[in-house]
Amino acid sequence: MAFSVNSLLERLEAFLYARGAAAYRAAAGLPGTVTYERRYRDFPELTVHDTFRELREHVDNPRYDPERKHRLRLVLATFADALEESAAIAPLDAQAAVLLAEVPGFAGRSLRTLMGQWEREGDRAQRHAMTQAAFAELSTQPTAWRRRVDAQMQLAETLKLPNWKTFRSTSGPYPLEGFEQLTHHVLKASDDAYRDLLGYVLKHAHVDTPIESPLLHDVQYASNAPWVRDSFRPEDALTAVTRCLEDIGLPPHAQGRLAVDSEPREGKEPGVHLAVLKAPEEVRLVISPRGHLGGLAELLGGFGAALYHAHVSPRLHLPERALADPTLPAVFSALFSRLLTDEGWYRRYLRLGAPAAREAARLAAFRQLFELRWLTVRALHSFEMYERGPVPPLASSYEERGREALHVGGMRERYLYDVQQGLDVFTALRAMALEAGLHRYVQEKFNEDFYRNPATGRWLSAFAASGQADTTEKMMAPLGASLTAFDAASQRLVRVMAA
Repeated sequence: MAFSVNSLLERLEAFLYARGAAAYRAAAGLPGTVTYERRYRDFPELTVHDTFRELREHVDNPRYDPERKHRLRLVLATFADALEESAAIAPLDAQAAVLLAEVPGFAGRSLRTLMGQWEREGDRAQRHAMTQAAFAELSTQPTAWRRRVDAQMQLAETLKLPNWKTFRSTSGPYPLEGFEQLTHHVLKASDDAYRDLLGYVLKHAHVDTPIESPLLHDVQYASNAPWVRDSFRPEDALTAVTRCLEDIGLPPHAQGRLAVDSEPREGKEPGVHLAVLKAPEEVRLVISPRGHLGGLAELLGGFGAALYHAHVSPRLHLPERALADPTLPAVFSALFSRLLTDEGWYRRYLRLGAPAAREAARLAAFRQLFELRWLTVRALHSFEMYERGPVPPLASSYEERGREALHVGGMRERYLYDVQQGLDVFTALRAMALEAGLHRYVQEKFNEDFYRNPATGRWLSAFAASGQADTTEKMMAPLGASLTAFDAASQRLVRVMAA
């Protein structure tokens, strides 16, 4: 190999630290932006195609024992992520520039800022103006997104693989086969319940202006339950979540391994952002609470993922400790954000009365079902784009998928933007399916209000401590968790919505 595996591991560890530090500074509003060009100029060994090929040969070597092959697969998956990213350095830097540019007519607001604000804008006319201005910018500057997809499709060809899906399935942290069938089933099984509550939330969110033909931004706004916003004030959210973590036996600072940056600062990114520099010793969570139901969900989910990383055993080898399948922290994130579908959680931590708590749980279930269905749309759209390329007819295809699955319009303009770099969409879908089994397991083991039982935290921290001991599927199977549980995940949300 051009580099020995041990040398490659050293560079990967340094790369992950540098990437985590850059992510933290960007989210925290601190100076020192690092471009993709700069990142891979500092780590050129992560762009070498021959290293990828030789890693695959090592993974396939029949003389290696299962433990060694498992570690090599983790190394290969992380290297493949970097290789895919480095294949599209120029387009990714161009995308970042477009997203950071000020939007005409919205002084002082970048495209990224604007796209994060409209789901909290109550004035529909203003919200529509925001989306139109943002989409105008995306439609006049589509080149960066198209070039990125083209570059990643070309990478698969250069590596002599049939297509992008094969590249990611054979070298990534998990295979991509089976997603199409599972997601189609979920959309069909939960459609009636979703459509029924969609009308309810739209009616309550837009009392003065009934919505007959909703757009995506209408449902994004409605899914935050703005008519009960006083129950989810930003100033109450961190206190409520901190109390919950103490009750469950997972202190929010994880004995100093998790640094929480919650101080106000100019330039700080709204929301919750996780940066892992070195697991488990240096994990950082940047918090700028946004309020509403969505803000509370991302706060719980952010702590869930952060606490997973902060409890991985430092005695593990680097692959099991830091090169893991991202599904595992995402499952922890999903477990914590799903607490919002439990009305008892609201009564205990936000002091809501029984009727208000029940309403909040139903609305949280709707929001999560909306997110699940949107993720399925994006996954199917991503497969099609990486098969056909970023061609304009896919805009109409994406619009049609949105109408069928979400019963909304306004998707056409996002057909390039919603195909994001990496495997985040697929990871989130896997996590939702596996969390359904994990949730059932902890309820049976620690009671329905497991979030009040310190034994739950001890069990979760012990599970996290093992790191990526095996494939995620094999680790979750003894808990009754399976990737075929998409149906269970959606049906649980439907039952809460029907309460």
